[in-house]
Amino acid sequence: MAPEVKLHVYGDFNQRNADFIFDAENQSILLPVIGENETLHFLFDNIAHSGLHQINHVKSQENSYLDLFFTNTSEDFCVNESLTPLWKNETCHTAIEYSIFAHNYTAPIDWEYEEVPEYNKTNFEEAKRRLRTINWQNVIDNEGNVDLLVQKLYAIINTIISETVPTRRKRRNHSSKCPLWFNPQLTNLKNRKQKAHRTLKLNNNASNLKYYQDICEELYSAINAANEEYNRKVESEVKSCPKNFFNYVKSKSKSNNFPSQMYLDENVGNNPQEICNLFAKFFKEVYTSFSEADRDREYFSFIPEYSNDISVNPLSENDVLTALKNLDASKGPGPDGIPPAFLKNLAEELTLPFHHLFNMSLKTGIFPEIWKQSFLVPIFKSGPKSDVRNYRGIAILSCIPKLFESIVNEKIFQQIKTRITCKQHGFFKGRSTSTNLLEFVNFTLNAMHNRNHVEALYTDFSKAFDRIDIPLLLFKLQKIGIEPRLLTWLMSYLTKREQIVRFQNTLSETIHVTSGVPQGSHLGPLLFILYVNDISFILKNIKVLVYADDMKLYIEIKNANDYEVFQNEINLFYTWCSKSLLQLNIKKCNSITFSRKSQTPNIVISLGNQAVEKCKIVTDLGVILDSRLTFVEHYNTIINKANSTLGIIKRFAYNFQDPYTIKLLYITYARPILEYCSIVWNPYFVVHEERIESVQKQFLLYALRKLNWTVFPLPKYEARCMLIGIESLKERRALFCKRHFLHSKKH
Repeated sequence: MAPEVKLHVYGDFNQRNADFIFDAENQSILLPVIGENETLHFLFDNIAHSGLHQINHVKSQENSYLDLFFTNTSEDFCVNESLTPLWKNETCHTAIEYSIFAHNYTAPIDWEYEEVPEYNKTNFEEAKRRLRTINWQNVIDNEGNVDLLVQKLYAIINTIISETVPTRRKRRNHSSKCPLWFNPQLTNLKNRKQKAHRTLKLNNNASNLKYYQDICEELYSAINAANEEYNRKVESEVKSCPKNFFNYVKSKSKSNNFPSQMYLDENVGNNPQEICNLFAKFFKEVYTSFSEADRDREYFSFIPEYSNDISVNPLSENDVLTALKNLDASKGPGPDGIPPAFLKNLAEELTLPFHHLFNMSLKTGIFPEIWKQSFLVPIFKSGPKSDVRNYRGIAILSCIPKLFESIVNEKIFQQIKTRITCKQHGFFKGRSTSTNLLEFVNFTLNAMHNRNHVEALYTDFSKAFDRIDIPLLLFKLQKIGIEPRLLTWLMSYLTKREQIVRFQNTLSETIHVTSGVPQGSHLGPLLFILYVNDISFILKNIKVLVYADDMKLYIEIKNANDYEVFQNEINLFYTWCSKSLLQLNIKKCNSITFSRKSQTPNIVISLGNQAVEKCKIVTDLGVILDSRLTFVEHYNTIINKANSTLGIIKRFAYNFQDPYTIKLLYITYARPILEYCSIVWNPYFVVHEERIESVQKQFLLYALRKLNWTVFPLPKYEARCMLIGIESLKERRALFCKRHFLHSKKH
């Protein structure tokens, strides 16, 4: 199977009516802003269908994108403004340099092998029998030493794993040149063909030629059969688990290997261990350490003090059993090497020791040291793959501590949710990005209806979750009502944590985490929203909406004095950020005026002594808002992205025979793009409804292609929807609105 072809198209564009904005998910890709221009709609819709993206970030001297750089990949390239002009006296056109990075991937000469456990083949009956014979009373009788009990429990589990889980020998760093569907029969036929070809070259006679032709025909037939069988297997797997589709796409694309040489500023790594340590050095930069002099606890005297009544009572066995049975078996193991699937299948047998261990941890206020370790895996974002700064770290925690903290998190949340500001819509059941945006858009539309306008400030924090000051967090938790024993446990949970970067079977030096809440945890998000919860007590003369660390401050401007009120409140907000030891990334903060008047005052907002950039378009929690709240740019963007996703499905699922498999991929990957927060931007004009609906029409033509239409013209769109069992997007949006109205009326 040939790798996916990487296509690069570049040339002059010279369309000043088109603008671009950054894709929030991939900063190397630009999404078109094309307004009502039908020609540009046609152009960019078809480009998206081909799976191409604009990647040129360089504007002309007239502040326009006059050059196109379209590609179907988002990595291994770099577009920069050239320091050398193409010719003298150039006034409007900027020379551009386009670099494509080609990396040398070197395989080790001496292959290394490792024994890999196959948990899906575990003898669970034997494992259950072994666990039932253990006298847990003798194991847990250790005079309250939590760390010792954890060591004993891991020793038992690891012994059972070694005796009930089979292993297989796997080659490390193995990257086969053969496609995934290649089998030993094909390898044998391929070798026989090469041998027959050598024999034919040495002795070109009719017998040798006939033998060579027969071998070729047999090989080609076997290749076609193996390929078809592989495609049928993939199609079957996609039906049961749609996420397998993108594993299939990866198998047809180029290898996901890292470059053999990577760099961090002036430092260069030439082997996996050196590169691994570069990642560790980069990820370590995120964490901060503050002195006691930096913490101004007196400033937070405005926070109401609650009675210390938030506690976690001893857990019941049912709490633990339910949590074990609800584990996601598809997840992989963490640093302790124990996967969730193993624990889930042994839920009833492990409930008793886990129940005792968790309660002992809460009683003593000690979170075991081994549970504070996590792996960091570098994930590529965008830009040159050789640059370590173009990666972000994903934390992988062990399953047992995540299971424990998920139970504790639920217990704390149920007691403390009434003390969390209603302005916080993140990590809160019953609230979402939709509720956040609805509140803001309704406020803005009402202001416009009153012939006023709205000034809004969108803020951005630098690594907010990783830079929270732990002593200040504990201080705020105490004020909001966390009782002392639970506070001691939380301090143990948050402090002395360690991370190790895992890169190509190598491990980095240990990173000591000095700030922040744990990545990938259940408790981390709740602790963060409690840390920023007091923002609602500061801003009393303007509105504020929060989604995790995304904050927007806004006010309805009725007269000139309101601008001064807004700036004064922003000054209070800036002081609060400083006292909370949160660092604002002012370059990524921006302000916008929402108005449908022909003219509005151009007021510059400042954070500290720095002016905030004024813009006409903002991306608010994934929805693009223009200054007139027409949502036209949002329609253009989601159509473009959905077409692009549909293009990927069409290119890689062309061998699939069942239209219902194609439907599953469409409703899993493409349709959600067209429906995300649709209750906020539901189109008013028919032209926008039809353009959004056109994506689903394209899908239907593709998915139903196997029906071999003989009647023309084709059935109407509504009939095609009924044929495959799908509603129109307009009908679904109406249903979403109705459900939201009934839910709001109920509550």
